[in-house]
Amino acid sequence: MLDRAPVDVHVLLQAAARRFESAARDRDVSVTIAAASDLPRISVDAARMHQVIGNLVANALAHAPRGSAVALSASRPANGHGVMLSVTDAGPGIEPSRLPTVFEAFAQGKRPTGSVGLGLTIVREFVRAHGGTVDVTSEPGCTCFDITLPAAAVQQADRRGRRLLNPDARFA
Repeated sequence: MLDRAPVDVHVLLQAAARRFESAARDRDVSVTIAAASDLPRISVDAARMHQVIGNLVANALAHAPRGSAVALSASRPANGHGVMLSVTDAGPGIEPSRLPTVFEAFAQGKRPTGSVGLGLTIVREFVRAHGGTVDVTSEPGCTCFDITLPAAAVQQADRRGRRLLNPDARFA
């Protein structure tokens, strides 16, 4: 069961960057954040979403070459509804033949990372539980995981002082 509450995307990304600051410094990798200022809150279980972002950042750091960056970003998806969170690294990329199975349990790349291959499965299942989607694109030098989540139902006042539901809010 999820313990949902409206969460500020900026806070979520900043917490992930702080959590991995030491690991990134040890690997000589920077963690950057770019987020649109007008994003709505997302209705999520904060602990689960921290785990989702954490799994993606940990994977990105494991594959990012020294001197590169892991980019955390947030924007509106192409359809304008909800929020898209992205984690991008400049690592070797995921082989095209592995992309269709990358979210399956125990799926691992050739490069040993000390994991058992459950991190991306956990990401997919928690994102789905939140009514969202997760996609990956990859080529040598760039892998990007995009999570699309519905916006939280937030109230806003109209000119007459009535309370209205956010027209962007969607629920699974």
